[in-house]
Amino acid sequence: MRKPIYAYALLALLLFAGPAPANAAVVERLRFDNGGIASVEIVYPNDPAQTCPTKIKKPLRARYRGDLEIVQTDDGRLAIVDEITFPEYLYGLGEVPRSWPVETLRAQVIAARSYALYQIAHPRSGAAEIGYDICSTDRCQVYRGVAVEQGAFGERWVAAVNDTAGMALHHDGTPIQAFYFSTSSGTTRGNNEVFGGPPQPYFKPVPGKDEASPMARWTVRIPLGDLATILRRDDLWGSEPIVSVRREGARMVIAGGGRTERPTATSFRSTLNSEASCAFPDAYPPRRADGSKLPQTVPSIRFEVSVSDGAAVLTGRGWGHDVGMSQYGAKALADAGQNASDILAYYYGGLRPQTVTEPGAIRVMVAEGAIKIRITPEDGGTLRTGNGGVIGQGETYEIAPGNGGASVARAQAGAVTPTLSVEATGAGALQGFSSFTIPVTLSGPARVTSIVMRGETELRRDPEMSYERGEHPITVAMIDAGGKELPDGEYQVVLEAFDGIDRVRLAAPVAITRPPPPPEPASPLRSWSPGLPAAAGALLLIVVAAFVVARRRRPRS
Repeated sequence: MRKPIYAYALLALLLFAGPAPANAAVVERLRFDNGGIASVEIVYPNDPAQTCPTKIKKPLRARYRGDLEIVQTDDGRLAIVDEITFPEYLYGLGEVPRSWPVETLRAQVIAARSYALYQIAHPRSGAAEIGYDICSTDRCQVYRGVAVEQGAFGERWVAAVNDTAGMALHHDGTPIQAFYFSTSSGTTRGNNEVFGGPPQPYFKPVPGKDEASPMARWTVRIPLGDLATILRRDDLWGSEPIVSVRREGARMVIAGGGRTERPTATSFRSTLNSEASCAFPDAYPPRRADGSKLPQTVPSIRFEVSVSDGAAVLTGRGWGHDVGMSQYGAKALADAGQNASDILAYYYGGLRPQTVTEPGAIRVMVAEGAIKIRITPEDGGTLRTGNGGVIGQGETYEIAPGNGGASVARAQAGAVTPTLSVEATGAGALQGFSSFTIPVTLSGPARVTSIVMRGETELRRDPEMSYERGEHPITVAMIDAGGKELPDGEYQVVLEAFDGIDRVRLAAPVAITRPPPPPEPASPLRSWSPGLPAAAGALLLIVVAAFVVARRRRPRS
């Protein structure tokens, strides 16, 4: 049962340092001075009228360094800002797989550093009211906190950040807004073509170099009946059946039942991406040939459409806005031997990294619109009011918005089902084996270690190894920490997987039994006749005796 620390009115009195200005967006703040790392759970409101499961905002779970500031905004919801050092911010970016080539990682870090420096110099509308420099989603850059540096292949990403410290892309003496994206539609595009505004010389179109990407070309088949249902959800179509659909430049032409609509290709794509999974959650986004789902029903605006066998067939290229660096293209160039500077110069109009002075800290808005925030310190920490008053130290706190001030309560750390799952086929009984292989399937990238135990005693723990999502063979040696083969008996092999947030353990019983040793191999002579020595001795005695008898009977001359 929760024990409130302060009533609403008392906490509100502590939080207000003075009268709020007219039309103020921010009404209160709390600050958690982090002693190291804190686990954070963020819950968003559940709209009862929302019937589409894919539009329900799922709770966020993360682990953050730095000091955390909780802000109640004028809509009565909570936002949370993470104030960290600039390198720690870069350590927490999850923009590309960390298992990719090191020169790709370095190019990505430099582009991300440049983008962040630009954002600090050009804050978004509303950022000052809440008090942040950059957001944590793909509207800015994807910041995931400690899970990146401590998760699978995290050490490679941290090394790329450290190796490129202070390096950024500049034009006319200032950092550029170094856009990047997954996969091009064949070529990159100028910023003015996609975002509008004056063209920038460092966003010149070039071939994407990303044909090896799984998103380089894609096909989506949508039955016309499905298409009518989906478009109807967004008022792009009526009750009539659709019989034809085609694209004419920037517009679509949809016809059927005496009706014709000409929505823009952009609105057509947007509706399919937002409504297809609501209307048909099992079918959209569709699956690729390898069984994995497309990231969106229509991943790119670069598509053509035709009608075949009662379905609209969309064929397209790429995923993303096409401005700046193609991430899959950067991987291909690194695979071909190019370094980070060459990769960046290719995609950013010849610009190469320059040395800059990094800021000491950056403020990242990790969530907004929350109705509950739970903070669990892993290394201690102090929760304070906006004007510095101490609320408590070293405990789990749950914060919710209220009319006269935030409600703060001591709480238990949340019992949350891990998002990481591990499946494995146990070894069972072993006869004389010193090692065996377990097929392990991971739902996401993770570090995995195997632990050999007998009862409650840990006999050996292998070093953690990083693996991508999917099935991997993991070899377990049935030896102790000193390398000695384990005797017969009952054991447990524990597989422990860690994705930077969840640590999941899976135990499999193993029994070792060894058959009795085989008999020693016989020599060739013994194998020919085991009784030969005794028989030969007896035969020799008989021959000698016969010789003696014969000698005695021989007549003398």
